[in-house]
Amino acid sequence: MNENKIKAFILENRGKILGGVIGLVASVLLLTFGFFKSLFIVAAVIIGVYFGSDKDNWTRVKDFTNELFGNGKR
Repeated sequence: MNENKIKAFILENRGKILGGVIGLVASVLLLTFGFFKSLFIVAAVIIGVYFGSDKDNWTRVKDFTNELFGNGKR
């Protein structure tokens, strides 16, 4: 197989490949850590992706921490 055929295969089947990888990761997490620890890990990853997905999200993080901690003013 040459490189072009591999790229074409991946592009044509990216949903199946992504689903398989997600299933593999989920099963390893569940078997290794259990349900609730795996749920926490997935939630932490989703939160990390949300805040790291866009530079504009950093202003949301700063605003949230300022509201939470009062920006040093009490």
